Amino acid sequence: ILKRGFELQLVVESYPIGVFSQLVSLKLCACSSDWFRLILRQTPKLRVLRFQLQEKLLPNLFNIERFCNSSGDVQFQWERPSSVPQCLISSLEIVEWIGYKGTEAEKNLVMYLLENSGQLKTMAIRPLNSINLEEKHKMLQEISFTRRSSSKCQVSFT
Repeated sequence: ILKRGFELQLVVESYPIGVFSQLVSLKLCACSSDWFRLILRQTPKLRVLRFQLQEKLLPNLFNIERFCNSSGDVQFQWERPSSVPQCLISSLEIVEWIGYKGTEAEKNLVMYLLENSGQLKTMAIRPLNSINLEEKHKMLQEISFTRRSSSKCQVSFT
């Protein structure tokens, strides 16, 4: 997890205490939606959120296989938070997903963000290079038909 150029190393089992009231940009490993649910509640001013499946984003204290299966897929179903986090209502403007695979959990998370982010301007999705053109087209169609809370939101799929 990155905070304005400083690296914060947090272990999922030790949830952060307090609120990151000045955090405006965050990069998360895309292999754990637990992080996502936890962090959004603690970042009321978050403007930029990036998901990326990348081993080097995780602390060296634990093994990525504990959180992802062998293909790096999210291991569990996405569960909607009981209430919409403040940053989605008032500040989140950019979401970027690098290495999107189109799993059910990933798709549900993207749809949740589109449906609940009132200030969202850009949803940029970059599927894995190994995904064929036909699958990419299907993913784009599924996401394009999702209702958006923000009328300014543009979805890019590259």
